[in-house]
Amino acid sequence: DEEWFFKTHVVIESEAAHAISALIAASNTEDDSEMLQQLVALEEGLWRVVRACLPIMYERAEDGTPKCSEHIFYQILRPMIKSGSLMFEGDDMTVGEDASEVLAPRNLSGPSGAMSSLLPCIDAALGIQMTSEKLRQALAKFELSMPLEHRRFLEKLRGAPTIRQRILLTKPLPGDSHDHYDSLVRSFNRVISRVLDFRWQHWQ
Repeated sequence: DEEWFFKTHVVIESEAAHAISALIAASNTEDDSEMLQQLVALEEGLWRVVRACLPIMYERAEDGTPKCSEHIFYQILRPMIKSGSLMFEGDDMTVGEDASEVLAPRNLSGPSGAMSSLLPCIDAALGIQMTSEKLRQALAKFELSMPLEHRRFLEKLRGAPTIRQRILLTKPLPGDSHDHYDSLVRSFNRVISRVLDFRWQHWQ
């Protein structure tokens, strides 16, 4: 059960490499035709994650039993990996020259799929923003558990113009052809639909 749960996340991260490669290419290119091609590839990559990888979590064995039992996950595994505060052996309970300050327990976040850099990178590159301050704070906390290279890459994406902004800059003047611009907009919106699809599938 727990093994199947962790394996599912490994499969998702592996398959997501196709989406991230397309995302990087779309973010770096200065050619509109190349951006369109990479947006199509990004949508296909996300489709594979949503429709081929996420359902693995709910697969059943030949006898009909779930390979990741919700009872075992929520009642046995989840309590062992939940977030919490604790003091490590060897931590001094007090600090300061006169030992007047009490050292606070360390807050540790349990493992979560939200620690993956996949969706934060996609959000940053596309220009998707969270409307919930509480959710933003939670995700920012999870980001601290990402590998350093992932956090640096995420910062780079957030500091660059978003793909949405770049597409809007290509909007033609009245009287000019809209065909290529419209194609970019449609491809961008399909990617957004896949991102929403991912989140709805995950929350179910």
